[in-house]
Amino acid sequence: MAWTATIYRVDDEANAERYGIEPRILGGTEAVWRRLRPLLPGLYCHGWEGWVVGDGWRMQLSLWTRMAPAVRSGVDAIQIEVIGDGDPLGVLVDVCQETDWALFDDETGCFVDLDDPAGSSWVGGPAPALPQRRTLAMMLLPESLRRSWREVVLYDLDGAPVQDDQGLFRRFPLGRAEDVRERINTALPSAVWSGRRGRADLGASRVLFHLKERGLVDTMRIWVAGPDADAWISALCEPTGWSAWERASEAFGYLHPTSEEAVMQELVARYPGNVIAFPSR
Repeated sequence: MAWTATIYRVDDEANAERYGIEPRILGGTEAVWRRLRPLLPGLYCHGWEGWVVGDGWRMQLSLWTRMAPAVRSGVDAIQIEVIGDGDPLGVLVDVCQETDWALFDDETGCFVDLDDPAGSSWVGGPAPALPQRRTLAMMLLPESLRRSWREVVLYDLDGAPVQDDQGLFRRFPLGRAEDVRERINTALPSAVWSGRRGRADLGASRVLFHLKERGLVDTMRIWVAGPDADAWISALCEPTGWSAWERASEAFGYLHPTSEEAVMQELVARYPGNVIAFPSR
């Protein structure tokens, strides 16, 4: 069984639960890892993610800033994912008490009482069987995480890609949050969610999502890594009608056929010559 929690630094936990969490910066990526290493013996770090094995449990830590992976910026949250039948709460409580950080239970939506953590939603379960003949480093560092992450923005383009005065592409909203999540789950059945955060492990590749829980979704950022990332982007975008804009190259890594210029010209050609096509927005 997996359990997720998040470490924050907040001024007042009660107000944060009632009015919304506005976390303060915990430190830079390297500074956070330096602070955690003495508190988590055996911690292995790689970029913005880390892993540690305890007594009957395994823990993955991810550094985030403003709901995005903290690669070269200040860290305002540490996402914790634990699997196994051991009890990780004592370790996490010690970490938070030593650093003056707060532990937020993602399952209950409340901060854990560090003086009485028994009220958290943690329930141990059998740890997944580990592959044999693998070193600890191989177990902790999946192949997908040895590769560089790519940031991708998903659009539902309004025709061929054309930018407006603000540098944004003309687009339709992706849909309501619950519908967007359902479309992702249909295209990538291995996707798992914890609140607004989602992840799909696809062989040697991985896709990370951030999706608000309700309301209309205009565009959506995802992060992909691994040798099959392009194939899985296509698998996600093709049935949904979305296109994938690559931040690094400033180009569409996947452009849906309905948004290709040639297709649009073919559609326009079907109308009589006295019909003028205008963009819808």
